[in-house]
Order: sequence, then C-alpha cells, then structure tokens
Amino acid sequence: MIGQTELPRRMRERPFQPFCFRLADGVIHVILHAEQAMVTERSVIIGVPRFENSPRDDFRDYIRLSLVDVIEIDSGN
Repeated sequence: MIGQTELPRRMRERPFQPFCFRLADGVIHVILHAEQAMVTERSVIIGVPRFENSPRDDFRDYIRLSLVDVIEIDSGN
C-alpha cells in the first residue's frame, strides 16, 4: 500500500505530470491529466475516456478503486 498522502499529492502537482499506478493484482492505470481522477480519503475514482484521443472531460465510464490496493506509483513515461 502507498502512503495515504502520496496519490493526492501527485494529483495536486502543477504542472501536472502524467503517472501510472499499479494495483495489488498487477493491473496498471495511467492518469494522463488531473481531470481524469479524483482522490477521496479511501479511494480513487478514475474516468475512463470515451475514445483514445478524447478531450480531458469526455468519459464513457468510471472506475472506483480502494487506495489500499494501490501498491506503487511511477512516472507515466
């Protein structure tokens, strides 16, 4: 599990730097821009883009994940 403040800190960085995070089950989620995710006290809500090159606020769905399951955060490079 990552530190409770690490993901919110990454989301607040300006300029925003894309990053990815790995879950305990090996799944990786890439956050390309700050509008794509919202962090709460215990979870992260990730917008799933409608298309590969969708505008930043064009989501077809969302995923809600527990922060307990996030084990690693890395740069999106």
